[in-house]
Amino acid sequence: MTDFEYRKLCEAKLEKNPKDVDALIELGYLYFVDCEDRDKALQLLKHAIKLDPNNAEAYYWLAKSYNHNFFDEEKTKEALEKALLIDPNRADCQLMLLGFLEDQGMKYNRLIQELKRLIKHEPTWMYLRTTLTYHLLEKNKFDEAKQVAKEARQVFKKMKLPTPTTPREEYYEECVRGRTKQIVKHLDELFEDIEEARLEHKNLLKNINRVKMLDKKLKNNPANFYAVKEKWFLCTYKIHKPEEAESALEEALEKEPNNIDFLYWLAQALYKQKKNDGVQAVITKALSIDPDRADRHCLLAKAAIDFCSEYEDDPLSNSIHKHDAKITIPHLEAAIKLEPTWILPRIDLIKCYLYPLMAINFRKAESLILETEKEVKYLTFQTPQNIFEKHHERLVTGRAQSSKDFFKKLKYFVEDILELREKMRQLLAFKGFFALTDEKEKERYNQKAKLDKKIEKDPNNLDTIINYAFLTFSLRGLSVNEALECTRRGVRLNPNNSDALFAFANTLYLKENNYVSLSKQESLDVKASLNKALKIDPNRADCYSILAELARSEKNGLEKTINLLEKSIELEPTWILPRIKLSYYLIEKGNIDSAEAVAKEAFKLFKTMEFPKPKTATEQYYEEAVTGRTKEREQVSFIKLFKLIKEQKAT
Repeated sequence: MTDFEYRKLCEAKLEKNPKDVDALIELGYLYFVDCEDRDKALQLLKHAIKLDPNNAEAYYWLAKSYNHNFFDEEKTKEALEKALLIDPNRADCQLMLLGFLEDQGMKYNRLIQELKRLIKHEPTWMYLRTTLTYHLLEKNKFDEAKQVAKEARQVFKKMKLPTPTTPREEYYEECVRGRTKQIVKHLDELFEDIEEARLEHKNLLKNINRVKMLDKKLKNNPANFYAVKEKWFLCTYKIHKPEEAESALEEALEKEPNNIDFLYWLAQALYKQKKNDGVQAVITKALSIDPDRADRHCLLAKAAIDFCSEYEDDPLSNSIHKHDAKITIPHLEAAIKLEPTWILPRIDLIKCYLYPLMAINFRKAESLILETEKEVKYLTFQTPQNIFEKHHERLVTGRAQSSKDFFKKLKYFVEDILELREKMRQLLAFKGFFALTDEKEKERYNQKAKLDKKIEKDPNNLDTIINYAFLTFSLRGLSVNEALECTRRGVRLNPNNSDALFAFANTLYLKENNYVSLSKQESLDVKASLNKALKIDPNRADCYSILAELARSEKNGLEKTINLLEKSIELEPTWILPRIKLSYYLIEKGNIDSAEAVAKEAFKLFKTMEFPKPKTATEQYYEEAVTGRTKEREQVSFIKLFKLIKEQKAT
C-alpha cells in the first residue's frame, strides 16, 4: 500500500470516528514525512494529544515534527520531556534528547555511558550501536569501536526481523531502530570506516612528527624552498592546520618577497581558511610578476566563487552557489587558454555558465562542453611521480587517473542545460524577473502588444480573448488572475464554445499547479466545464488529460486516471505528454514493465516526430503544456522517466 492510499484509509477512519487517536497519529506522521503540509501535521498530532493527553507516541511524533519541519529546539525538547514523563523507558525520546545535549557540550564520557545504557535497555536497536561506534571513532578508540560493531553484527544475525504493517512502523524500523536488511551493508561499511579511520590517524601522527622536524630546519633558514613547500603541503592538506602554513610562508616571504611559488602557496593556505580577500590580493601580486601561470588564474577564480560542497577536497562534489562573474569567468578563460589540456578549469567554467541564476549562458556552456569532449578524446592521463604532482593533477588540472569521473560530469551538464532552459522562465517569474533576453519571451511580449490592440478594436472577439488568456498565463507564470478573467469573459460570450470552456477549466485547474489550492467549488467548476466541452466535442483529448489528473484524488482514482489517459492517447496518438504521465501512473501502480513499454513507445514516437511550429500563443501553449511536442522540454522528461524506471526495476 502506498503512502497516498494509506492516507486515504486513515482519512476514511477519521470520517467514521473523528476521535480515533491512532488514525490521527498515522496521518500526522504521513504529513510530517512528506513535508507536504507541516502545519497540518502539527494540528493532527496536537488534536490526538488533546483527545489522549497520556499518549507518549503522539508526543514523540510531535517532537519529530517540531525538530525536522520547524527546527524549533525548545518545543522539541518540551514534547520529548512530556513523552518521557508518560513513558520513562522510551529509548527513541532519550536518544533524541541526547543529540541536543551533545550539541550543548555534553561531556564525552557521559554521552558514551548514556548510549551504553540505552543499548542495555534496547539490545536489538542497531541504530544505537552504530551511533556508539561512530562516537568512539571520533575519539580514536578504534579497538573499542570495532568490538561494538562486532557485537552489533552478532546480535543482528540472531535477530528475527519485524514485519511493519504501516508506513509509520516501516519508518520507525528503518530510521529509528535500524532493524532492516540494509543494516548488513551499513555494518560492512562501518568496519571499513574503522580501518580507514585507524590508518588516517596513523598517517596524521606521522605527518605531525614530520612537521616538527621541518620546523627545526626552518628555524635556521625560514626561506628553505623544499622545507617550506613540504610544510605548506602537510599543514594545508594533511594535518588540516593551514594557519601554520600561512605563518611559515609569511616568514619565508619576508626573506624573498617576490617568490611566486611562496605567494601561490600562501594563497592556497588562505583559500583553505576561506580568507578569499587575502587570496585575491596575494594572487594579484603573483600574476603581476608572472601573468602566464594558469594555476594562479584558477585559484583567483576560485576565490571569487562561493562553493557549496559536502567534501571540501573533492572537486567533483562542488556545486557553485554564487560567484563574481567579472573576476571568475575571465580568469578561468585565461587558464584554459594557457593550459588547454587542463580539465578542472573547464568544469568550473561550465558551472559558472550554468548555475548562478543571473549569469546563465547556455550557448557558451554547450560550446565549452563540446570543446572539452574533443580535448578529452586525445588526452593522455598523467601519472604523478610524488605527492605534490598527485595533488596538482587531481585538484588543479583534473588530469589524474581518478579524474576520469569528470567526463561523466560532462554528461550531467548536458542534462542540466536542458533542464535549466525549462526551469529558467519559472525561476525568473517567481523572483519577479522576466527572461526578456530569451528570443521566445521577446516574441511573446510582441504578440501580447498586438493582441492588446486587437482587443481594443474588438473586445468581443472570442478567438482573440482565448489567445490572449493563454499568452498572459504563459508570460505571468504564477499570476493567473488576468488569464482567468479573460477565459471567464470568453465563456460568457459563448457558453457553448468548447475551446472557451477548455481554456477556462485549464486556467482554473493550473492554479493548483502554481501553489494556489483550489476550493471545492472551483474543482467542481473545472470538472463541469470539461464535461460540458466533451458533450459539445467528444474527441477533445485535452479535456480527458485534465480529468485524469483530477480523478487521481478520488476514491480508486488511480485506475480511473490510467483509463482516462489511455482514452486521451487513443484520440491523439501523437501527443507525448499524456504518454509520459501514463508511464508515471503505471509506475505508481507497480506495473513497471507496462510503464517501461509505454515510455519506450513514447520515446520512439518522439525521436521520429516532426515538431510543429506554433503560430499563435494558444498553439505555443498547447505544444508546451498539453501535447508535449517540444524537443528540449520533453527530452528532459524522458531522461528523468527512464532514470526512475531503472531505479524502480533495481529495487
